[in-house]
Formats: sequence, structure tokens, C-alpha cells
Amino acid sequence: GLLILYNVAGNLDPFLGLGAFAVLMAVFPWLAQRSLRFKLYNTSYRGLRFGFDGTTGGSYKAFLLWPLVGYITMGFLMPLAHHRIKLYQHGNSRYGTEKFGFRASESGFFGIYFKLLGMLILMGIAIAALVGTKAWLESQDGGSDKEMMAGMIAFAMLGFYFMAFLLLGPWFNARIQNLVWNGTALGPHSFASNVRARDLFVIYLTNLIGIILTLGLFKPFADIRLAKYRLERMALNAQGSLEEFVAGQQQGATATGEEAAEIFDFDISF
Repeated sequence: GLLILYNVAGNLDPFLGLGAFAVLMAVFPWLAQRSLRFKLYNTSYRGLRFGFDGTTGGSYKAFLLWPLVGYITMGFLMPLAHHRIKLYQHGNSRYGTEKFGFRASESGFFGIYFKLLGMLILMGIAIAALVGTKAWLESQDGGSDKEMMAGMIAFAMLGFYFMAFLLLGPWFNARIQNLVWNGTALGPHSFASNVRARDLFVIYLTNLIGIILTLGLFKPFADIRLAKYRLERMALNAQGSLEEFVAGQQQGATATGEEAAEIFDFDISF
């Protein structure tokens, strides 16, 4: 409903569209917090539910304040904003009564983002050099004109975005997932993620071909393929008996009262 309001208002008047966008951004953190609570409450392992204890205020800081700081600093602090979002998501999740911990460092996020920026700059320079060389050769033959240059620039921009999605996208997503989940723990147990960029590249490429050839009908299968691969590259490193850990969580959840958990976790999630 908010998205429809934003699109309709934007077509009627730019200022109305800006106001609708502001409303959408103001409501989004609240919706994100409720969504996290709803999804985790409706996820269980061995009969014991997960949960999310993040506050509404924390959601506004993670999903609104820190991204705004990132934009204000022209993207320089966007890695820090990304870190704060994951800290809010993972640090406030729990299994039974045991909370997850998030230990990934801010420097890890900055390192990945700055490497991505460097590769984007190099790719842009390479494409610009190719376009400039082509234009120079055309001018030497006397066949260069404004329309041809505009077409070359448009083609170069399209190629840049395509290469960034297909080549740098898998690299970035693989590094971020590995950083986030290798820095996540559940009590004494830790997680491990070993997603490889080259595998994601193959999945991205074949998914894109499938979506184009089927006019979009392959999209659900593409999403499942991607999610399946990401999950298969993850593992839980159990420290000690996992059976005893689960049994302890079940006893703790029973002691706190499952009915109270339903009231405060489920109903609020609507």
C-alpha cells in the first residue's frame, strides 16, 4: 500500500512523492523489526523456536540512522552502516533462551567495500580507455559523430553495469556472507561459511540465461538454486554435545513459559 501511494503521489506531484517517500522510509524500520520477529518465531529446530529481541528504537538506528550517515558521508561510512545492520539482526536473535553473538569487525566490512571500490574504479578506467581509443580511431578515419559517440557511451555504461553485476557481484556477496557468518556464534557454538565467488559467478550466469530465455518464469528456480548453494556452504561447529545444548534450551524455554513467548513474540509480529 505504501509503495502504491509513493508511485501515485510521485506521478501527481514531485513534492507529494517526496512526502510519500519520507513516510515509507519512516515506517520501514518498524516493518523490518516486525518482519524479523515474525520470521524467527515461525522458524524452529527440534521443536524449539527461534526468537528476535531487537527493539524498535534499535531498528530505527540500524535501518534508518546509520544508512543516512552513510549517504551523508558520500558512502564512506556505508560499510559501518552495513556492520550495524548485521549487528542488530544477528546480535538480537536467539535460539530458545540462548542469544546469538556477532563478532565480525568493522574493519572487515571496510576492507571488502574498499576493495570493491578499487575494482570498480579499475573497471571504469578500462572501459573508458576502450571507448576513448575507439573514438580516437573513428576520428582519424573521419567517421566519428555525436550520435555514434552517444551510442558508444551508452553501450559502455551498459557493459559496465553488466560486468559489475556478473563479475563483482558474486565476489562481493561471497565475501560478505563469509565475513558475517564466520563472525556469528550461538553460545559456545560457531558458524562457518565458505562461499566461493567462482561458484556464485556460474550460478549468476546460468540463472540470468534461464530468466532471459523463459521471459522471467525461471526466477523462482533461480532464487532456490542460489539459496540452496549458500546454505550448503555453511556449517555449525558444535563445541561439545549438541544434544545436551538443545535439551538445555528446551528446559530453559519451558521454565520461562511458552505461552508468554507466544504473546510477546507472535502477536506483536502482525
